[in-house]
Amino acid sequence: MAEVKVISKKKKLIVTFIIMLILVFLFNRAMYWTEFSTWKNKVMVAVISLTGVIGMPLFLTYVKSVSDYIDMFISNKMHQIKALKNNRKKVLLYTALFVVIIIAAVLLEKLILSRISGGYSYLRMYFCMGAGILIFAIVLCGKIAYKRVEVIFAAAALIMGITYIMVSPRNLLVTWDDETHYLRSVSIADAFDNTKYNAESSFYDSQAATYMYSQGEITEEEYKAILNDVEYQYELKLTDIRFGSEIGKEFVAYIPAAAGIIMGRALGLSFFHTFMLSKMVILFTYVLVMYFAIKKLKNGKILLAVIGLSSTTMFMASTMSYDYWVIGFTTLGYSFFISELQNRDKKLEYKNMIMMNICFLLGIAPKAIYFVLMFVLLFMPKDKFVDKKQRKIYYTLIVGVAVFLMMTFLLPMLIGSSGTGDTRGGEDVNSIEQIKYILSNPGEYTGTLLNFLKEYLDLDYAEEFITSMAYMGYGMGTTITLMLMAVLMYIDRDEKKIKMPCVRGAYFFSAAVCIVLVATALYISFTEVGANYIAGCQPRYLLPILFPTAYFTGVDGVQIKINKNVMTVVSISIMSYFFMVGMWNTCF
Repeated sequence: MAEVKVISKKKKLIVTFIIMLILVFLFNRAMYWTEFSTWKNKVMVAVISLTGVIGMPLFLTYVKSVSDYIDMFISNKMHQIKALKNNRKKVLLYTALFVVIIIAAVLLEKLILSRISGGYSYLRMYFCMGAGILIFAIVLCGKIAYKRVEVIFAAAALIMGITYIMVSPRNLLVTWDDETHYLRSVSIADAFDNTKYNAESSFYDSQAATYMYSQGEITEEEYKAILNDVEYQYELKLTDIRFGSEIGKEFVAYIPAAAGIIMGRALGLSFFHTFMLSKMVILFTYVLVMYFAIKKLKNGKILLAVIGLSSTTMFMASTMSYDYWVIGFTTLGYSFFISELQNRDKKLEYKNMIMMNICFLLGIAPKAIYFVLMFVLLFMPKDKFVDKKQRKIYYTLIVGVAVFLMMTFLLPMLIGSSGTGDTRGGEDVNSIEQIKYILSNPGEYTGTLLNFLKEYLDLDYAEEFITSMAYMGYGMGTTITLMLMAVLMYIDRDEKKIKMPCVRGAYFFSAAVCIVLVATALYISFTEVGANYIAGCQPRYLLPILFPTAYFTGVDGVQIKINKNVMTVVSISIMSYFFMVGMWNTCF
């Protein structure tokens, strides 16, 4: 490990102050004060600004653990820069190849693809650029692929995600419930100055036009005029239309998108460029969380990378969604837990214990019904604890977080008196009456539940959570993806046998209970009273448990001679190919 150079506190304080000053300046530049802005908004922004300029530099400089981490981070980056300087020829060669890929993509579209399709398309050009850079990145990471699976995953995910954001439609109704996710994101972004732009309301309302255009009820010119009007309203900064805010207990999952919107305003970007930037921040958040989830594991890294690159997951991480947040943080929480199982000789550290609980808290908060997934954490092997005191603290933390999450969805249900469920389920939805029906007809509901689960868990429908891209259609490779996962469950493991029957049993019990709870919650809140079916329970709700289910299904101790770098590159390439093929259809 490279020697860590300690930076003087004075220098660190000055540098962090300058950086935070720039960030606070940009944050204030994003504010647009109107007659709707109150003194509370101005005080809140002032407090945030002062905390950023004064509090953060002091925190980053004088809190030892944070300061030491900054020293280590900077030292590592300095050594990397030094290594690049020592390999100038390679750096120049790779830079030249990168430029060649860009030029080749432009020429490919201009000279060949445009003639074949009958017109020039920037979307196809962006796709060709992305595809070329993706191939280049995978080849470049080939020699370190297995050693640094998280790096090749991050490279592939970022390149494909950014490419998809560039080629995807600039409207809503791209993914499931993106109009709701957008409204909640702008509600958080608008909360600081209490200014609501007319353009945001018009963009939300444009989903009707999007649907009409998809059905051929309005022309392309009429549809573009509606979207151009949104941009025009944003340029004029019209703010006289007031629309409702959508900030609830799941707000934490919308912070990245809201941050992207604020960044776009600070940089003076157009409305649709700001919209794209918010999706890029979503993508970056997902990739960062999954990067650390893969890095934390001792084995099972390739399996997690394959699942993380599946078309449905990558699609949601590149659109206006919050599923990426639930999937990412619950997976990171499981990675902390599984990592402890993989390192049986090492005692549990308090920092890992705290991070495990924080990850589950953040990941489950938007969909608190998943709280039961924390049950398996109670089966941490006893020999992992330093002493009884640590074990007691561990159990207290887990139970405390799980109970808190459970109450966040139980209390609103118990306190609410109207009984009205999700209005999207129809007029006959009534939560209170549905609960009464279940309690008075347990046999009938059990039959309805079992019939639903029989189809819901059928692998014939796996494409719904492996390759489905919502309103953009389906990708390809569901069967091959499942086969690849099945193989990796056994060969991407420790060569030594590790027995953990209690942990496996506890996990599968918690996963089964979780699925039943999710289905029942949708039956109560989204399905008409007494129905013999369950509405609204989408297959993508299985994604948070996909990795742990695959991991605990597989076993360790399978010895096979295979080049791990080749195995990694092939697995990443296959998953990348599937998503890129699905993306190609978006370019037309």
